[in-house]
Amino acid sequence: MIVTIVKSSVRKPASSYVNISRMDYELVCNVLLLLEETGMDDEEFSFLLGKRNKYFFELIDPRKKQKLKTDQADPLAPIFGKPHRQIIPLDVAPGEMIQLHHAIRTVDEDEKSKTVTYSHIVYPEGGGDGKRVIWQKTSVKGERYKIKSEVLSFLKAKVSAGYFSKPRLALPLYLEMKQTLEPGSFAAMDLERALAKLLRGKGELMCESIDTQENYFERHEIFTAQPADVSRLVEIWEASVRATHHFLSEGDIRYFLPLVRDEYIPSLEVYGIRNLDGKTMGFMGLAENKVEMLFILPDNAGRGLGAFLISKAVKLKGKPLFVDVNEQNPAAIQFYERIGFKSIGRSELDATGKPFPIIHMELPDSGTEKGEE
Repeated sequence: MIVTIVKSSVRKPASSYVNISRMDYELVCNVLLLLEETGMDDEEFSFLLGKRNKYFFELIDPRKKQKLKTDQADPLAPIFGKPHRQIIPLDVAPGEMIQLHHAIRTVDEDEKSKTVTYSHIVYPEGGGDGKRVIWQKTSVKGERYKIKSEVLSFLKAKVSAGYFSKPRLALPLYLEMKQTLEPGSFAAMDLERALAKLLRGKGELMCESIDTQENYFERHEIFTAQPADVSRLVEIWEASVRATHHFLSEGDIRYFLPLVRDEYIPSLEVYGIRNLDGKTMGFMGLAENKVEMLFILPDNAGRGLGAFLISKAVKLKGKPLFVDVNEQNPAAIQFYERIGFKSIGRSELDATGKPFPIIHMELPDSGTEKGEE
């Protein structure tokens, strides 16, 4: 829990300061008041935003300009059960800035606990003394917790019903639980702990960051395809093409099939995706930092598997990442746009010289470093 302390402060000699948006700063202050009012822990709040536990506390560090942006405000109303007008500052002029003086971070740690303190001073524009604002958080080391059986049972029922066949965020689950379970019988942290249990080892669920938010979904694995997998991959390619590439004739499919089997797949760095039963549901082929192939079985389409494969590609290759998409397959173009790709060009012919226009797309570099999974 973040504790806020406000003290009067005598104006000190001029020093460096952090100049940030007043809207961003006031929004953080409002959220801190709401956390105190509702009794919600800041880590619970981060969890419901789809972020890691320390996200919000690290975000409010006054030495950093980045704060909780207004475009992240949509989940705030359902999280706190209040209309946006009571959360978003309404008395801030567009472009208005604020200076945070003497911004510091201190850490006090022993074998039992760790206390991190953020401190800054805000001076009035007209001069005179200001106020020192202190945000403090203490973490107890080795703290144990219990998992609430009713929350775990709720989640297991959702797993059995196929709810997690698609990527799911924590907030909709939390809101549904509030309508289903006894009021006041659980908190957001109980949902987080129950989800964590289902994530452990070879549990029923996995977690992956998609569009910067943590998503939960049925466990699967991405594997490096071997020559023995080629026939299965070709089956997936053909089934996917027949379901999505309606502009191709039967003759076109017959033309491409041996190329896919004998030339394209063997020449690429290929990754498949399969469930716990060992069923391969889709695959991706890479050449350097370009996605040359991405196909999902029709029965498994719309479950986020393509996004998981692209996430794997980003981890392996970094950004920018490129892909060519048939213009006559608008659903594929929309998929890539949803996960951040931008159109950068167009060709009238495909790579084989056939009259199937191609849209060239790029997932631009946003500072993500190439990394290992």
